[in-house]
Amino acid sequence: PVLTLDEVPDGLKVVCISLRLLKGVAEG
Repeated sequence: PVLTLDEVPDGLKVVCISLRLLKGVAEG
């Protein structure tokens, strides 16, 4: 089953956002 953002715990949501930002920085 696919989790929607509303179902994701805040901690995991923060981690996902952080990884996304780091990936964006790494890709320049």
